[in-house]
Amino acid sequence: MKRLWSDMRWRIGIISVAVLLVIAISVAAHRGPDAVEVKTVVVKPATLTVKLPENGVLSRPQTTTIAASATGNITQIYAKEGQRVRQ
Repeated sequence: MKRLWSDMRWRIGIISVAVLLVIAISVAAHRGPDAVEVKTVVVKPATLTVKLPENGVLSRPQTTTIAASATGNITQIYAKEGQRVRQ
């Protein structure tokens, strides 16, 4: 009986070590990749000045002289200054 108990202890010990070894290997295998190092900075409000290299020609807007088809005095103008009109 004593030998049976001793053999049983050895078996339980070996099985326990085997189970712990399987768990340790499983945890190590499922470990994800190493963390990526990220650099952070503090954002503060500031004035942003952007200068663009531009060149070109400035010209005045197109103007047109409208001739009346009849003679007489103008009593009312239905267009406002700067408004686009068509003939």
